Amino acid sequence: MNHTSVQSLGIGEKKRIQRAINDRVYKLATPGLALEELFRQLHRAIKSEYNVTTYHDLQSKDMLAIVRFIAAWQPKGATEA
Repeated sequence: MNHTSVQSLGIGEKKRIQRAINDRVYKLATPGLALEELFRQLHRAIKSEYNVTTYHDLQSKDMLAIVRFIAAWQPKGATEA
């Protein structure tokens, strides 16, 4: 049998993504943008970009691209200073 194995993110990779998300949200936070809304928008953007319904479905092979995506992400209706 020839199985194509898809490796999901490991614990360390999940922590790295969460750290990248936190860093990005707090970098973009302003008095006019609620933190909760920024987290919500970024989580949705990641799921949409990588066509997954949960973080458990993200693939290890996409790790660096995911971190780059997070670093470049902009919330709706905002631009980075």
